Amino acid sequence: MNPLISILIPNFNKASFLKETLDSVMNQSYNNWECIIVDDHSSDNSLVLLKEFTEKDKRIKFFKRPSGLPKGGNSCRNFAFTLAKGDYIQWFDSDDIMASNMLENRVNSLVGNNSDFVVSNGRRFEIDLRDRDIVLTPLFAIEDFLKSFVLIMTPWLSQSVMYRRSFMEKNQITWNESLSGLQDVAFNFLALTKASKIEINADSIDWYWREIIDNTNTMSKIYSSENYSSLLMFFQELQTLIPNSYIRYYKRTVWETLRITSKSFGRYQIQNLIAPFYKIGILNKPEFYLLKTQFYLKSLKKVMGLNWQDDYLEFLKRNYPTIDIVGFSLLSITHQEYQKMLDSLIVQERYKKKINHLEVNFNFGLNAN
Repeated sequence: MNPLISILIPNFNKASFLKETLDSVMNQSYNNWECIIVDDHSSDNSLVLLKEFTEKDKRIKFFKRPSGLPKGGNSCRNFAFTLAKGDYIQWFDSDDIMASNMLENRVNSLVGNNSDFVVSNGRRFEIDLRDRDIVLTPLFAIEDFLKSFVLIMTPWLSQSVMYRRSFMEKNQITWNESLSGLQDVAFNFLALTKASKIEINADSIDWYWREIIDNTNTMSKIYSSENYSSLLMFFQELQTLIPNSYIRYYKRTVWETLRITSKSFGRYQIQNLIAPFYKIGILNKPEFYLLKTQFYLKSLKKVMGLNWQDDYLEFLKRNYPTIDIVGFSLLSITHQEYQKMLDSLIVQERYKKKINHLEVNFNFGLNAN
């Protein structure tokens, strides 16, 4: 058998790496492939290079993302899939490199068995392949792939996997075009939960991931406050797929996310992340009230000092004269009151810096193990 493999690559402003990537595609020992690159309207020299490669090898084709589709790599990947003709699907990125036997090793693992996809190891490098260091995905050392994905300790990237096309179509596995971060985790987790059988090539290292130091898809960008809607969607999607026995790992990831985002979200964390987590069912009522209490207590204490409660009660008397402050509790603080309090303080120089650099360190007293 000599099945066709579709190599699907999104590209945006990776002209400085494209040649090396496409050279590695052309140097494959397995020859029956097509390579479809969808460019996300690059502003560098990508289109010139892509045209040169399409003229050099007719198996390479490139398209621009149609203007009616959303911008982003996920949209480009989904569009590429609609153009693919192969029996097997190989996702790849426009700055990474294939070992010469990558396609041959993977297709041989899939042909003749009923696995839905095959996974191989990759190595990381920065500039030169001779500098490659650690194995990206030491598959032999991972006992539970599902658990690793839930904890966002990603056991493999999409470049590590060759999929059977029929499996993807049957289970409607596509890239979520609304995610601007953690999309690789969401895609591979979805595929893993749908798979009946997978093949693991634990001893095979057949591709190389280029680590770009100024890459915009770093963890700091993923967990930034500007990305909060994507974070919410990611956790909501994950929640619908997780077996009950893995919920405790999911909770641990939620707590870790709240810890990581504390600095970037600052005073808006409860409004943009904690409250929405509660509304869509990621946090239950006791968890929400615990976090809410900690958030108000710790943030106001950091801004106003040890006597913050007395100052806060004075603020309530001035701004809400009809409010009953007898038996006042932290649980009774509303977000509107909290924000109004900070707005009244931020105009004062001694509070301004503290509010603008607010970071709440949560103490998770609930069972998140």
